[in-house]
Amino acid sequence: VADYSDPKADFVKGIEISASWEDIQPNGSATFDFSAFQQILDVAVANDKLVRFSINVGPDCPLWVFDNGVPLVNVTINAATNQNFLYRHPYYLDPEYKAYYFEMIRQFALFLRNQPQEKFDHIAFVQVKTGATGDEEPYKGDVINPIYDLTLAQWEAFRLEAFAKFKENFN
Repeated sequence: VADYSDPKADFVKGIEISASWEDIQPNGSATFDFSAFQQILDVAVANDKLVRFSINVGPDCPLWVFDNGVPLVNVTINAATNQNFLYRHPYYLDPEYKAYYFEMIRQFALFLRNQPQEKFDHIAFVQVKTGATGDEEPYKGDVINPIYDLTLAQWEAFRLEAFAKFKENFN
């Protein structure tokens, strides 16, 4: 069986790295740790591969955002086993959440843009992620408190605002 994640695989042009926002910023809004991305980029350069980067946001946001004013949105989901699971999400429209999220985007772009040209040339693209597990929806499941439920128009407006921030910082 072929190992597509092996950077030495000569039939694969690229590798990917995805990290959780909570792993990049575990200790508060002032510090960022992109070392996992740096390691994979260095491996890609050593093996002449391209890299696709992404950061999981939404339910993978750092817990400290909730201690700093962002409303916690609890969501239930009925798994295949018919057991209810509780997931935590941020309230995406909260101004504090947007400020933290948009700053993380800016810092991520600065990290990639400040790579030496030989490494920068190995960046294939950055996948934009806005919601639950990078999907096109804010929440997986049912929002318990309906004041945090989002209309399709609200979610689309948030996503367009996030896309604009990615474009502003990466282009």
